[in-house]
Amino acid sequence: MTMSETARRILEERTNRLAEPIASASQGTMLEMIVLPLGGEKICLEIRYALDVLRAPFLAAIPGAPDVVVGVVNWRGTVLPVFDLRPLFGRPIASAPNASVVIFGGDAAEFGIIGDAGIETVSLAPSDIRADGYTREIDRSVIKGISSQGFVVLDGEALLNDKRLFIGPANDASDAGRGGQA
Repeated sequence: MTMSETARRILEERTNRLAEPIASASQGTMLEMIVLPLGGEKICLEIRYALDVLRAPFLAAIPGAPDVVVGVVNWRGTVLPVFDLRPLFGRPIASAPNASVVIFGGDAAEFGIIGDAGIETVSLAPSDIRADGYTREIDRSVIKGISSQGFVVLDGEALLNDKRLFIGPANDASDAGRGGQA
């Protein structure tokens, strides 16, 4: 059975339309973000770093771990540490009923970030993020800025490389990892 020239042309046009980027020129370059509520703050991470969202997962405690480490979670057969970022923003650690965990990483899952219930996604224009907008007196090494909606926008690469989010002797990132295989 041969395909008519008209059918072939139609299929080629459809293929070309499907191969075009989703964002239109009117949107410009938008950043797709995941918004994670953290005790009165709403932090944003680029969605490309969010590999999964776990709703109210079972977390196993790690005796003697720093306060920022909430525990570990088994994610698809990999044991990952879960961190509470509140101390990085000068907020006290707090238990969150119905907490969610965002599995975070670059090429592979690195760790989880716990947050309050109510995770959502938003699109932000890069021009909407002001680097000087966050006024709290804290270490800003993982903060890109603040959006006009009041979201604290985190720098994904900086967060992945933050030595405070490594587990091991004296939090030495060169010798320690974040987790291991189950």
